[in-house]
Amino acid sequence: MNEHPPCQAYPPVPNWYTSHCAAVSDPHYYVYATRNMIVVLDLSAFRFIRAFIASQDKIQAIAAHKQFCFVGSTNGTIRSWSLLNGSLLITYHGHSAEVTVIKCIRDGMVIVSGDKSGKIIVQETFQKDKQVISKVNSEVRSLAPLHHAGNDYLAVGYANGMIHVEKIGTDLTAETMYQLSHSDGDGIHSLSWQPPSPAFPDIFPLLASSTRKLKNAIIWNVTEEARYTELKLPVPSPHWTDQQRNTIWFELAWSPAQEDEIYVTSYMGMVVQYKLHGRKVVEIGRFRDLHSRIAFSFTWVQNGRYAVTYSIDKSYYGMSSRGMQFVVC
Repeated sequence: MNEHPPCQAYPPVPNWYTSHCAAVSDPHYYVYATRNMIVVLDLSAFRFIRAFIASQDKIQAIAAHKQFCFVGSTNGTIRSWSLLNGSLLITYHGHSAEVTVIKCIRDGMVIVSGDKSGKIIVQETFQKDKQVISKVNSEVRSLAPLHHAGNDYLAVGYANGMIHVEKIGTDLTAETMYQLSHSDGDGIHSLSWQPPSPAFPDIFPLLASSTRKLKNAIIWNVTEEARYTELKLPVPSPHWTDQQRNTIWFELAWSPAQEDEIYVTSYMGMVVQYKLHGRKVVEIGRFRDLHSRIAFSFTWVQNGRYAVTYSIDKSYYGMSSRGMQFVVC
């Protein structure tokens, strides 16, 4: 008789208190960062594939495309790693401050990164061409890329409450097209673009933004540089403690499959689904039993068929856009 019961080892949990340490490389990988390690899971079954040390310093941001993972850390460097075998491919220099967010654009041929000083670098993935953007002296908190009408745009959210919408040229230069601002000066937390409408291809998509403290998100008419409407979080339960009522991590994720629906992370790990009817925003669903504590990340998979969240409660959830829920780790 076996005196030791069967056991199973689990990989380390993702880094907390950042929205930028998890990424999806459709259709193969879900990738996240621990303190200085990258963990790779099979996206179809969330089976552990591999883990490798990717930085000597704390990892603050990652992005993934196909078999490549781009890792930014507190020392200002960005490194490209192979998800196939965990080997180091390229090291990028240029940031003199802590890298806070990384995004891939142009089918992974260009990466965009921001840091705590406000510097943004747009650079080719496997070439030496790059451009440095230093327009706002404030930490870059969020980057949201958009491809619309044949052009690449980048919404940049800063810690001082400013949002710039930059047009990225073929030479990687950035032209500021629009400027938005949260009047209270609260730092931008999350940005999400409405998917471009196939029925109205010339209409510029709406942009949603949230901040670190406010319990409402603004949806912007970007071309008019004006507020279009507002989205409010549900009223907290009176049975919660003050800490539970005041602790939120307000991630925004516009549905890639439904251009009039947006999902947000809310109190106590809850995810809330909203629908736009013109300028009216209506709550149409709550996913209450996903996590017991705040969720840090909301990532769409397979063009909006389902999403993956992770939380400080050390759990992952997959959530179908049709409302089904399942625990994956």
